[in-house]
Amino acid sequence: MLEILRDAEGNIKAALEFYIVDSAGNMDDKGLYCWINDCEVSKSHRNNGCLKYFIGTIMKKYPQLQFGYFWREKYRTENDKWRLRMYSKNKWLKLIGEGKND
Repeated sequence: MLEILRDAEGNIKAALEFYIVDSAGNMDDKGLYCWINDCEVSKSHRNNGCLKYFIGTIMKKYPQLQFGYFWREKYRTENDKWRLRMYSKNKWLKLIGEGKND
């Protein structure tokens, strides 16, 4: 699936490609996991809350989600390993300011 964030003039600020998957990584609209496949943010809109917008939008569309995960290519190692980042729903909501502060 694709989420696009546009400015007031209709220009694309950011785009996020994601999939709702089950615990085995198979696409499933009722799955509990959100795989973030790719995210592009224009240079002029970095650090302006685009990711918070995407997280909030996805969580509202798929309230059953319990985890979100993604790879970071910039942290790729010499052995071709990738660093997987996984966040629980509570952690995602805290990051965007909608979760409990425990």
